[in-house]
Amino acid sequence: MHIHHVALQVTDLERARSFYAGLLGFAVTREQAHALWLDAGGAVVMLERCAGSDDEAAAADARTWASPRAGPFVVAFSIAPHERVSLRARLVDAGVVIDHESAFSLYVRDPFGARLAFSHYPHALHVPEPAP
Repeated sequence: MHIHHVALQVTDLERARSFYAGLLGFAVTREQAHALWLDAGGAVVMLERCAGSDDEAAAADARTWASPRAGPFVVAFSIAPHERVSLRARLVDAGVVIDHESAFSLYVRDPFGARLAFSHYPHALHVPEPAP
């Protein structure tokens, strides 16, 4: 068994596209008036416009399963250890705050407050000690 898809509720699809497809580089595989689907290495990340949208038309179109709150507790994306330094720099350069870091993961919030992790567990990032 494996994860088929994760759905995140967002209030603005264009801001979501800019963050997930633009900054993070996920390919958009499907677009609908209320959703973007992204390829996350074989799993699908669905960005669904939620009832809490400031867009009146979107709020009026909200389905009964949509709630005004965006996102789950955390969605962790797999990265290779060697990708961490460049990903961290790209996030910081874009003004994204790194909420927390562990030996294996970077934690950030997307533009809607959903907590994301970029993890290379169980492979710790090896940073050589400076020479004495």
